[in-house]
Amino acid sequence: YSINHHYQILYNYGIVLLHAGQPKAAFNCLSQAATVYSRNPRLWLRIAECAIGVVKQSQENEQIQNCKSSTVKAIVGSGIYRKTILNTNFQNHPKKCSAGLLSEEPTPSLTYAALCLNNALELLPPSNSGGPVNVSALPAAPLKDVSKLRASILCNLAYVWLGLGDPLQALKPAQELFSLTAAPVNLRLLGSVYAAEALILLNRSNEATNCLAPEFVGAIINSANCQTKTNEDDASSTGSSPIPGKVPATQETLVQDVHNIIILNSVALYCMKRDLNRAKRILAQHLSTLNDGEIPAQATMLLVYIELRQGNTEAALSILKQQQINLQLPALTT
Repeated sequence: YSINHHYQILYNYGIVLLHAGQPKAAFNCLSQAATVYSRNPRLWLRIAECAIGVVKQSQENEQIQNCKSSTVKAIVGSGIYRKTILNTNFQNHPKKCSAGLLSEEPTPSLTYAALCLNNALELLPPSNSGGPVNVSALPAAPLKDVSKLRASILCNLAYVWLGLGDPLQALKPAQELFSLTAAPVNLRLLGSVYAAEALILLNRSNEATNCLAPEFVGAIINSANCQTKTNEDDASSTGSSPIPGKVPATQETLVQDVHNIIILNSVALYCMKRDLNRAKRILAQHLSTLNDGEIPAQATMLLVYIELRQGNTEAALSILKQQQINLQLPALTT
């Protein structure tokens, strides 16, 4: 009994640390608990969320150290030779990783997160199986409904495979996710975002356009009733950037956040297809609904990119100044 009590404390403490924004400490606690509660699929999901959180924090810290501005990297030269260098390092470029490499020791990495998520899926009954569900979730009560848990696992799995640079592996869980009618609407929308990104990386831009089409997104939103609150046991810990431990106040807020991501991705996709006028029109309409403090750096960079591609250099510089970007950065040294 004392041993079981010890691991129960580790499990509960790990969950508390995860939601307190301390994924590394939570990973250590939950990994120890998994040696006893290895049949709990929700525990494997939480361990994967911890690993994703550690990687995300590391990436954010690296970006802060390497760049003082999220939009402008530096100013070089003077007079007519003065140049504004824009930052292109919004995220680390993923390293290609195959499924055969998922045999490492428990460390908070994306590869280990993928292994944990696959474990969680294996412990769930098939999605098309009928009859009552009774899935072990020790030290908690058995799970009677795993639809939202399955959706959370698929969402994280698609995100992890994209982070590992394997869009083909990411596409399957993403497509399965937005096809789950019982899944929360915010997770289904994220599924469409991840599916579109995977398709773009696979040079299937026309299919990606369908995943981000307003009609398709609207159908997902209208097919589900937004819940007024989230539940830790079956809700995914994903936000505007899917990072564990960030649970929004309301489901409506998260749906809006994901919808904003979809709009920005749609604009980026039209830019890739060289339909700059349509991209600019969609982006301008979207920015008109936001306050100045709510405009993300990605939106600013998209608008600057469009203006530069259309030959409007002065307009691009004006946009940067309007967003109150600090242009007085030290010159680059060789």
